[in-house]
Amino acid sequence: MQNARREVAFLQRVLDAIPSPVYLKDLDGRYRVCNEAFARFLGRDGAEIIGRTVQEITAEDTARRHEEIDRQLLAGFRAPLDGSGWVEYESDLASAAHEMTHGISRKAVMKDESGAALGVVGTVVDVTKLKAAQDGYRRAQKYLSAIIEFLPDPTFVVDAQHRVTAWNKAMEAMTDTPGDEVLGTTGHAQAFYGFQRPMLVDVLLDGVAASDGDYEQVCRDGDGVVAEAFVPHLYGGRGGYIWGKAALLYDEEGQGAGAVQSLRDVTDRRNAESALANAKRFAEELLDRIAVPSLVIGRNHEVLLWNRSLADLTGVQSADTVGTDRQWRGFYETGRPVLADLVLEQDAEQIARFYPNAVPSHTEPGGWRDEGWLQADTRERRYVVFEALPVRIAGRIEAVIQTTSDLTEIKMAAEAVEESMRKYQLISERSLVGIYVTTMDRFAYVNPKMTEIFGYTREEFLAGMGLLQLVVPADRRVVRMSVRDRLEGAAVGTAVSFRGRKKTGQLVYLEEYGAAAMYEGERAIIGSIMDVTARKTAENRTLAMSAWLEEVNAALKQANEKLEVLSSTDSLTGLANRRAFDTRMRTEWLRAVREHCRLSLVVADVDFFKAYNDTYGHPEGDECLKRIAEVLGRAARRPGDLAARFGGEEFVLLLPNTEPAGAEEVAKRVLAEVQALSIAHPGSCVSAVVTVSLGVASMIPARGDHPQILISAADDALYRAKSAGRNRVEAARC
Repeated sequence: MQNARREVAFLQRVLDAIPSPVYLKDLDGRYRVCNEAFARFLGRDGAEIIGRTVQEITAEDTARRHEEIDRQLLAGFRAPLDGSGWVEYESDLASAAHEMTHGISRKAVMKDESGAALGVVGTVVDVTKLKAAQDGYRRAQKYLSAIIEFLPDPTFVVDAQHRVTAWNKAMEAMTDTPGDEVLGTTGHAQAFYGFQRPMLVDVLLDGVAASDGDYEQVCRDGDGVVAEAFVPHLYGGRGGYIWGKAALLYDEEGQGAGAVQSLRDVTDRRNAESALANAKRFAEELLDRIAVPSLVIGRNHEVLLWNRSLADLTGVQSADTVGTDRQWRGFYETGRPVLADLVLEQDAEQIARFYPNAVPSHTEPGGWRDEGWLQADTRERRYVVFEALPVRIAGRIEAVIQTTSDLTEIKMAAEAVEESMRKYQLISERSLVGIYVTTMDRFAYVNPKMTEIFGYTREEFLAGMGLLQLVVPADRRVVRMSVRDRLEGAAVGTAVSFRGRKKTGQLVYLEEYGAAAMYEGERAIIGSIMDVTARKTAENRTLAMSAWLEEVNAALKQANEKLEVLSSTDSLTGLANRRAFDTRMRTEWLRAVREHCRLSLVVADVDFFKAYNDTYGHPEGDECLKRIAEVLGRAARRPGDLAARFGGEEFVLLLPNTEPAGAEEVAKRVLAEVQALSIAHPGSCVSAVVTVSLGVASMIPARGDHPQILISAADDALYRAKSAGRNRVEAARC
C-alpha cells in the first residue's frame, strides 16, 4: 500500500511538471487527476477540482458542451478528427473568479488492459490572450477601415501581395471606379492609367526606386515616399495632376504587412504655378525693355533684374550682376549698399548715412528718392536720380525696384543758373531741352526750346501764363504736387512725366525735371522740359506691333494645329490615316516593350469590294467605306484604342493592353455590326450584303522585336479568313 501511494505521488509530480493543463475524469464525469497547470488554468486549487464535475466548477452552458463531448467519446459515437483517438475543439471555461478563459481541448477515452473504458483523459491549451489579441486586431482593422472610408483625401490600402484591401469613397469619386471592382485585386493602377504600371505603394513594397518617367518631384518622407504625376485616365480622360504619398504598414512583429497611399488633386495649383511663371516671365521681359534704367533685388539682396537701359547707362551688363549681390558695381568704385538694399531693410539710419539728401518717395510708402553725382570706374561723372520702391506681397517686402534717371545735362544747366545768370542764359538759350523759371502760378523765364515745344511766343509765356496751363486736366494734380513739394522744400529736385497741349491743341508727351531756387529774391523753380512724343509714339507702335505679332502667332499656331489634324486624318472616312497609324504603332510598341504588356491588332478587309465598285460606281463605294469606318470608330472605345484606314478597303484596329480573347471579341463585334448595316451587295459570293473578313494578332513584344511582326501576323490571319470563305474572323498564334 505504501509503495502504491509513493507511485501515485510520483505520478502526480510528473503531471505537475508538465506545463500544459492535464486531467482525468471517471465514467461519472468527476475529475480524478489534474496537474497544477490545469488548476492554474481554472484559477482553483487542485483539491477543489478532484471529485467534482465540470458542472460544479464552470458555467452551465460551457459545461454542457464538455459533458456532451465526453458522452460521445465514451459511447464511441464521435470519430476522432485526426485518426489518433483524440478529439480537439475550442471552448470557454469560467475561472473561480468568474473570468472566462478560452482554450483548445484535446480528449481521448482511457481504457484498461481489457479495453474497457476507465474514463476521459484530456489536456488544454490556453489561448485566452491569443483570442483577445485576435479580437482586438479585428476590431482595430474594422476601426481603421471606417477611418479610411471617410477620409476626405482619396486613400487606398494594399496588402503585402499588392491586393487592394481598402478603397474609400473619395477614391471612388476621383477614379470613377467602385471599390467592389478593385477590392481583393491588384488592378489599382488600372483605375488611374487604364493599364497596369507600378504605383507608389508597389514601389515601396518591392523596395525599388520610382522611375523618373513615371513621376515628378519624387522624394522620400521617412519610411514613405511622396511624388506628383499627371494621370491621364481621371475625370473621363481629361486627366489631372495628382499629389500622392505612400507609406509602408507593419504588423505587430515589425514585418511589412502592406502599404497605404493617399492622393490629392493639385491640378489647380499646377495651373496657377504655370500662370504665375508666365506672368513672371512677361513682367521680367517688360521691365527689361522699358526705357527707364531699372534693377530689382530679392529678399536676399540678390539681383533679379538688370535691364538693358541700366546696362547702357552704367556699362555693367546683366550677366555680371544678376544672381549676385554686387549691384554696387554699376554705381560706385567700391562695395557699399545701393538705395534698394537699404529700402529692403527699411533702415532709415543707414539711408541717412549713405544718402544724406534722400527723401521719402511719394509713390509708395517705404520708398526713398535721392539724387547726386556718381562716378564709377573710369566713366564720366553723371548726375542721376534714384528712386527705390518696395514690392510687397501679403504685407511683406519681397523685392525692391530701383530706377535711375540720368539728369546730368539738366543738373549742369541748373547749377549754371545758380552760378551765373549769364552762363545760365547762355546754356539755356542753346539747350536742346526746354528750360524755364516759374513761381507757383506764372513763368518768369523760358528759353527758345520752350517756344518751339509749345508754339507760344516768349511774350505770351511771360504775360501771366503758368505751368499748369500747359498740362492736360487729367495730369494737373501730379504736376501741382511736384511744384508744391519743391517750393515747400519737401524735395530737393523731382522729375515728373505728363501730357501737355501746344498752342494748336496738339497733344505732346513731356518729361520735366525741376528744383527750387531763388530768383530775383523770390523762391521759384528752375526746371527743364523734354518733348518725348516721338519716343512715346515709337513705344506705342512697339506695343501695337507686339500685340499684332501675338495675334499672328496665335493664328499660325491654330493653322498648324489644323494642319497637324489634317495630316493625320483620312480625308474620306475621318479615321486616322496610315501615317498616324504608323506613328501610334511605334509609340504603343515601345510602351509595350517597356512595360511588358500585350498589344493586339485587328486587320479588316471589305469582301469583294471591287465587285461592289463595279456594280454601283466609286461614289457609292466611298459611302460604303464611310459607313464601315463608323463601325470601326465605335469599336475603338478606350482612350488608347486607334481605328485607322490602312489603305483602299482595308482598315486596322490597334488595341493596347488587350488580351487575345478581348481582341477577338472586338473583331467579332465589328463583323456583326458591318453585316447589320445591310448594305446590298449582289456581286458578293458570300452574302447578299456587304461583309468583312478580319485577322487578329496579339503579342507581348520583346526588346529587339519589330512592329512588322505583329502586322504580318494579323495579315496572315486575314489571309486565312479569306481562304476559309470570307465573312469571318481568324486569329494568329503569336
